[in-house]
Amino acid sequence: MTRHFHEPRLDIHYRPEMSLLHDPAGNFSKSPSKPTRFVEHLGTTGVQAFVDARSDFVPLPCEDFLVAHTAGYVDGFFAGQAPHAGSNGLRWSPEFADTVRYTNGSLVAAVHAALTQPALIALSPSSGFHHARPQAGSSFCTFSGQVIAAVKAWRDHGARGAWIDLDGHLRKLDRGCA
Repeated sequence: MTRHFHEPRLDIHYRPEMSLLHDPAGNFSKSPSKPTRFVEHLGTTGVQAFVDARSDFVPLPCEDFLVAHTAGYVDGFFAGQAPHAGSNGLRWSPEFADTVRYTNGSLVAAVHAALTQPALIALSPSSGFHHARPQAGSSFCTFSGQVIAAVKAWRDHGARGAWIDLDGHLRKLDRGCA
Protein backbone atom coordinates (compact mmCIF):
# COMPACT_ATOMS: atom_id res chain seq x y z
CA MET A 1 0.00 0.00 0.00
CA THR A 2 1.35 3.43 -0.96
CA ARG A 3 0.94 6.17 1.60
CA HIS A 4 0.89 9.82 0.82
CA PHE A 5 2.14 12.10 3.54
CA HIS A 6 1.30 15.75 3.72
CA GLU A 7 2.98 18.27 5.90
CA PRO A 8 0.59 19.80 8.43
CA ARG A 9 0.89 23.29 7.04
CA LEU A 10 -0.59 25.56 4.45
CA ASP A 11 1.74 27.67 2.34
CA ILE A 12 -0.17 30.82 1.45
CA HIS A 13 1.37 32.83 -1.37
CA TYR A 14 0.52 36.33 -0.25
CA ARG A 15 1.96 39.82 -0.33
CA PRO A 16 0.15 43.00 0.77
CA GLU A 17 0.62 44.35 -2.77
CA MET A 18 -2.09 41.90 -3.88
CA SER A 19 -4.80 44.15 -2.40
CA LEU A 20 -5.91 47.73 -2.56
CA LEU A 21 -5.87 49.21 0.91
CA HIS A 22 -9.29 50.70 0.30
CA ASP A 23 -11.80 49.76 -2.36
CA PRO A 24 -12.72 52.85 -4.38
CA ALA A 25 -16.18 54.25 -3.86
CA GLY A 26 -18.49 52.92 -6.51
CA ASN A 27 -17.01 49.42 -6.70
CA PHE A 28 -19.80 46.96 -5.97
CA SER A 29 -17.33 44.06 -5.81
CA LYS A 30 -14.76 43.99 -3.06
CA SER A 31 -12.45 41.74 -5.12
CA PRO A 32 -9.54 44.22 -5.02
CA SER A 33 -9.33 43.91 -1.21
CA LYS A 34 -10.18 40.20 -0.82
CA PRO A 35 -6.62 38.80 -0.55
CA THR A 36 -5.83 40.89 2.54
CA ARG A 37 -9.28 40.40 4.02
CA PHE A 38 -8.91 36.61 3.62
CA VAL A 39 -5.47 36.55 5.24
CA GLU A 40 -6.75 38.71 8.10
CA HIS A 41 -9.65 36.29 8.57
CA LEU A 42 -7.23 33.34 8.78
CA GLY A 43 -5.59 35.16 11.68
CA THR A 44 -8.82 34.83 13.64
CA THR A 45 -9.01 31.06 13.22
CA GLY A 46 -7.14 28.09 14.60
CA VAL A 47 -5.79 27.46 11.13
CA GLN A 48 -3.33 30.35 11.49
CA ALA A 49 -0.97 28.14 13.54
CA PHE A 50 -0.47 25.98 10.43
CA VAL A 51 -0.07 28.79 7.88
CA ASP A 52 3.27 29.82 6.44
CA ALA A 53 3.16 33.05 4.46
CA ARG A 54 5.21 32.92 1.27
CA SER A 55 6.05 36.32 -0.17
CA ASP A 56 8.92 35.26 -2.41
CA PHE A 57 6.94 35.45 -5.67
CA VAL A 58 7.07 38.25 -8.20
CA PRO A 59 4.33 40.14 -10.04
CA LEU A 60 3.73 38.85 -13.55
CA PRO A 61 5.18 40.85 -16.42
CA CYS A 62 2.87 41.93 -19.26
CA GLU A 63 4.08 39.19 -21.61
CA ASP A 64 2.79 36.47 -19.27
CA PHE A 65 -0.76 37.78 -19.70
CA LEU A 66 -0.51 37.27 -23.45
CA VAL A 67 -0.90 33.48 -23.15
CA ALA A 68 -4.60 34.04 -22.40
CA HIS A 69 -5.37 37.55 -23.67
CA THR A 70 -4.99 39.73 -26.73
CA ALA A 71 -2.16 42.24 -26.83
CA GLY A 72 -4.65 45.07 -27.32
CA TYR A 73 -6.47 44.18 -24.13
CA VAL A 74 -3.31 43.64 -22.04
CA ASP A 75 -1.71 46.88 -23.23
CA GLY A 76 -4.96 48.86 -22.92
CA PHE A 77 -5.66 47.63 -19.39
CA PHE A 78 -2.20 48.37 -18.01
CA ALA A 79 -2.22 51.80 -19.70
CA GLY A 80 -5.60 52.58 -18.13
CA GLN A 81 -7.28 53.06 -21.51
CA ALA A 82 -11.00 52.70 -22.14
CA PRO A 83 -12.70 50.39 -22.81
CA HIS A 84 -10.13 47.89 -21.52
CA ALA A 85 -9.43 49.51 -18.15
CA GLY A 86 -13.07 49.30 -17.05
CA SER A 87 -14.21 46.15 -18.83
CA ASN A 88 -14.07 44.19 -15.55
CA GLY A 89 -16.62 46.51 -13.93
CA LEU A 90 -14.08 47.91 -11.44
CA ARG A 91 -12.59 51.38 -11.13
CA TRP A 92 -9.11 51.43 -12.67
CA SER A 93 -6.08 53.00 -11.05
CA PRO A 94 -2.33 52.38 -11.38
CA GLU A 95 -2.44 50.81 -7.90
CA PHE A 96 -5.22 48.46 -8.94
CA ALA A 97 -3.27 47.47 -12.08
CA ASP A 98 -0.32 46.59 -9.81
CA THR A 99 -2.52 44.37 -7.60
CA VAL A 100 -3.54 42.40 -10.68
CA ARG A 101 0.10 41.61 -11.46
CA TYR A 102 0.59 40.33 -7.90
CA THR A 103 -2.60 38.23 -7.66
CA ASN A 104 -1.71 36.49 -10.91
CA GLY A 105 1.89 36.04 -9.72
CA SER A 106 0.58 34.53 -6.49
CA LEU A 107 -1.48 31.93 -8.31
CA VAL A 108 1.41 31.00 -10.61
CA ALA A 109 3.67 30.64 -7.55
CA ALA A 110 1.14 28.51 -5.66
CA VAL A 111 0.70 26.14 -8.61
CA HIS A 112 4.49 25.89 -9.02
CA ALA A 113 4.87 25.12 -5.29
CA ALA A 114 2.16 22.44 -5.44
CA LEU A 115 3.94 20.79 -8.36
CA THR A 116 7.46 20.95 -6.94
CA GLN A 117 6.56 20.20 -3.29
CA PRO A 118 3.57 17.83 -3.43
CA ALA A 119 3.60 17.19 0.34
CA LEU A 120 2.58 20.82 0.90
CA ILE A 121 -0.78 22.46 0.43
CA ALA A 122 -0.31 25.68 -1.50
CA LEU A 123 -2.89 28.46 -1.62
CA SER A 124 -3.22 31.72 -3.49
CA PRO A 125 -5.77 34.03 -1.85
CA SER A 126 -6.74 35.54 -5.18
CA SER A 127 -10.02 36.48 -6.73
CA GLY A 128 -11.27 37.84 -9.99
CA PHE A 129 -10.05 35.38 -12.63
CA HIS A 130 -12.68 33.11 -14.13
CA HIS A 131 -15.03 35.53 -15.92
CA ALA A 132 -12.34 37.30 -17.98
CA ARG A 133 -12.27 36.76 -21.72
CA PRO A 134 -9.32 36.94 -24.14
CA GLN A 135 -10.21 40.47 -25.27
CA ALA A 136 -11.72 41.96 -22.09
CA GLY A 137 -12.41 41.64 -18.41
CA SER A 138 -15.88 40.76 -17.19
CA SER A 139 -17.88 40.53 -13.97
CA PHE A 140 -15.08 41.86 -11.72
CA CYS A 141 -12.48 39.56 -13.31
CA THR A 142 -9.60 41.27 -15.08
CA PHE A 143 -7.44 38.43 -16.42
CA SER A 144 -7.80 34.65 -16.62
CA GLY A 145 -5.18 33.86 -14.00
CA GLN A 146 -6.17 30.19 -13.89
CA VAL A 147 -5.48 29.88 -17.64
CA ILE A 148 -2.14 31.66 -17.31
CA ALA A 149 -1.11 29.42 -14.39
CA ALA A 150 -2.26 26.28 -16.23
CA VAL A 151 -0.30 27.16 -19.38
CA LYS A 152 2.79 27.90 -17.29
CA ALA A 153 2.35 24.59 -15.41
CA TRP A 154 2.17 22.75 -18.71
CA ARG A 155 5.14 24.58 -20.25
CA ASP A 156 7.36 24.46 -17.14
CA HIS A 157 6.42 21.06 -15.71
CA GLY A 158 4.43 19.16 -18.35
CA ALA A 159 1.64 19.12 -15.75
CA ARG A 160 -2.09 19.39 -16.04
CA GLY A 161 -4.78 19.28 -13.41
CA ALA A 162 -8.11 20.51 -12.17
CA TRP A 163 -9.25 23.72 -10.47
CA ILE A 164 -11.48 24.21 -7.49
CA ASP A 165 -13.39 27.45 -7.89
CA LEU A 166 -14.90 28.60 -4.61
CA ASP A 167 -16.94 31.35 -6.21
CA GLY A 168 -20.57 31.46 -5.25
CA HIS A 169 -23.38 33.32 -6.90
CA LEU A 170 -26.75 33.66 -5.29
CA ARG A 171 -29.59 33.76 -7.74
CA LYS A 172 -33.30 34.00 -7.31
CA LEU A 173 -34.74 31.03 -9.10
CA ASP A 174 -37.75 31.61 -11.27
CA ARG A 175 -39.71 28.42 -10.83
CA GLY A 176 -42.40 29.47 -13.27
CA CYS A 177 -45.16 29.17 -10.66
CA ALA A 178 -48.35 31.06 -11.35
